[in-house]
Amino acid sequence: MRKDVAEKWVAALRSGKYEQGTAALCTLIPYMELEETAEQFCCLGVLCEVVRDDPDFLAEYPEYNTEIVEGGAVNYRAYGANHRDTAHEYLPSSVVAWVQMKSNDGAIAIDGDCGLLLSHMNDTGTPFSEIAELIEAHVEEL
Repeated sequence: MRKDVAEKWVAALRSGKYEQGTAALCTLIPYMELEETAEQFCCLGVLCEVVRDDPDFLAEYPEYNTEIVEGGAVNYRAYGANHRDTAHEYLPSSVVAWVQMKSNDGAIAIDGDCGLLLSHMNDTGTPFSEIAELIEAHVEEL
């Protein structure tokens, strides 16, 4: 994985800006009594938000946006000159390619094997702080 993007991702995970959620890159959670909606993010959804702010990514995928799908999940859509993709459970292929990751689920290969899945760790309750440590320790394997 690109080290510069990994550093931004780790900083975002530690920032406290993103509430952790499960089962989707991002889910909208309605708070009826407050008439507000909160967003909950998987660790991979935080990466989608990081690249959304990168002008180089947006130059390649000028139509990178989101749409709400059934159940409040958020689809990330990336449309470029020769590419169109959309995803709400795992990283869009455009993000995987641009950040130079080996998989769309955050697999960390250990000894040539898929040792850890960031998506699974997120969905089973591993806090963003621990996931950030794993990313820092295994940038090359991502």
